[in-house]
Amino acid sequence: MHILFVLAVWSRAPGESAPSVPPAESAPSAVQSGESAELEPAEHVESPDATEAAATGEPAQIAASPPPVASATDDEKPSPARAPAQPEAPLLTEGFRRPGTYLHVAPGIASFNVLDPGYRQYAWGVSGGRSVARGRRFAAQLGGFFEHLAGPRDPAVDLLRLGGEFRIGASNERVFGYGLIRTGLDIAVIPKDVYFQRAALFFLLSLGAGVQGALGPRRRFLLGVEPSFDFTWPGVLILFRTRAFIGWRFG
Repeated sequence: MHILFVLAVWSRAPGESAPSVPPAESAPSAVQSGESAELEPAEHVESPDATEAAATGEPAQIAASPPPVASATDDEKPSPARAPAQPEAPLLTEGFRRPGTYLHVAPGIASFNVLDPGYRQYAWGVSGGRSVARGRRFAAQLGGFFEHLAGPRDPAVDLLRLGGEFRIGASNERVFGYGLIRTGLDIAVIPKDVYFQRAALFFLLSLGAGVQGALGPRRRFLLGVEPSFDFTWPGVLILFRTRAFIGWRFG
């Protein structure tokens, strides 16, 4: 046995040492190395701020993103769709600020002759036409009228009047103040028990002023008063009269 051991040692090449068996724990198997590679997370790349914070011991600060810079082509970028704007409803106006037709009824008109105050007349009449309004305050009424003036019974002389009337002034929805101009014809009816029944024709011009108020629902009901001077030609007849009336506005 001793001779065989010596021959085995001598038969190895010079410079070679006896093989050493590595410990079982120092050489992990291929399976174990593969599993450890799969379980290890991917390498994390730290930012310079994090590295500096780790070196100084201060908490890392997150850098704020820079504000957006306005571009010349921003107007060309599509904007989100918007609902179309609804048109504003027009403001509704009533009363004297709303154009339309009107009707006046004067149940009582008191008048007297300026040259002869004892000569007094009672009258009634109707008128109608169109109301217009412009701008913030301008207003007007353009129409026609008919009146019956009953004179004194001794002698009994009546006047029938018809013509055009023009009221021009300023108003809001409730009140209308104006100047009054009326032109037309004055027909005097003289009874036959005086001399003989005949009719005299005169030209009429009225100049005055007035005020009206609009009341009720939608400012349709009208109240007004108009003092004026009436001149007739040919002849000498100057009447001062006060006309009170009620009315209605249509439209």
